[in-house]
Amino acid sequence: TLSQPFDVKILHPSRQPRNAYNPCEVNNGNCSHLCLLNINSTRKCHCPHVMKLQDNGLTCVVNERVLLFSRANEIRGVDLAQPYYHTIPTISVPQVLSPTQLDFIASNKSIFWTDGQVNEVKRAGLTGGTTQSIIDTGINHPSGFALDWISGNMYITSSSNTQNKILVCTLEGEYITTIYETEAGSENSEDASWEIKSLAVDPRGSLMYWSMVNKVGLSTIESARMDGSNQQKLVNLKRDQFLAGAISLFVDYEGKRLYWVNGESHNIQYLIIEHLVVYNVPLPENSNPTAVIVYHNLIYYADQEAAAIHSCDKTTGENNSVVRNNTGNVLSIKIYDATSQTGENACSKNKGNCSHLCLPISKSERVCRCATGYSVDPLDPLKCIGADEFLLYSINWE
Repeated sequence: TLSQPFDVKILHPSRQPRNAYNPCEVNNGNCSHLCLLNINSTRKCHCPHVMKLQDNGLTCVVNERVLLFSRANEIRGVDLAQPYYHTIPTISVPQVLSPTQLDFIASNKSIFWTDGQVNEVKRAGLTGGTTQSIIDTGINHPSGFALDWISGNMYITSSSNTQNKILVCTLEGEYITTIYETEAGSENSEDASWEIKSLAVDPRGSLMYWSMVNKVGLSTIESARMDGSNQQKLVNLKRDQFLAGAISLFVDYEGKRLYWVNGESHNIQYLIIEHLVVYNVPLPENSNPTAVIVYHNLIYYADQEAAAIHSCDKTTGENNSVVRNNTGNVLSIKIYDATSQTGENACSKNKGNCSHLCLPISKSERVCRCATGYSVDPLDPLKCIGADEFLLYSINWE
């Protein structure tokens, strides 16, 4: 109001003198990107997000490795070599409420995450900008989430008291359909109340992996082709044995292993996929890992007990060191590296000519799938057709 002004400015040419010395005026101060005025009529070169300044203090280069992590109600990205230097703008409330899982697409510098509080999938640019809701209906408790950067698809889990599903759609949230579904069993059976805990995909190998637990103490890790076919149980043990509540599944493409955090025994384990043998990664005493990823010969993991992110040898656990302190409540971590998202499959080019979804089942084969409510055109198996007539109605749940 007029009686309580919030700000005051004086408009006068003397406030912005044109004859003042500007070290950025000529050739942008020799800075490759941003030239910012400093004290005593000097200048300092700065870089946009996801770039860093070289030692010459003038030239910005692309920061090829960014450590991304989500916790509580924020998502952060820091330079992997300088983990206290933020290279992306922090995404926080109200855009982020409870980010449970995190992933990225390097080709367009985008971050995707699931928000467990509102049951949505969201996206933002790595360099900032508007946050978008990609999926805002039809999913419950999305504890599993992974992106196929080759085919341009996203995989999401949806769990309720009666059903567990794995859904797939495009990176724009279009053509969503179910590729895996299981009904909750009776409370007294071995199938009682299964819940999907984590999900990972291998776009190069055309495979996906997921973990489930139930109320009677069973845990399982399963695999399938990326269309949901050829399902197999890889590990199926009781909680008081070797495997328990596997979370934070991550595919080690180079080592052909599957890593996860054991939610019951608070350690990190991995499966040699070819031999189906499970091993432990030795960690310091009293460790409490909550998320893990593999990067070349190292694992990076979040330790809730130490409120820190650590790294160590991915097999022996040796050379364990703190990457970043004062970083607790981490739910998901990823390392943004464009060179890690390479490869081809049968959906690489033009979506395999599928009108809706192209799902790879091998390096040279793919399956075209239609969105829920559509069916394959009997005259052309690559196309999908919808119903000409349908009933649309709303329900008041109050």
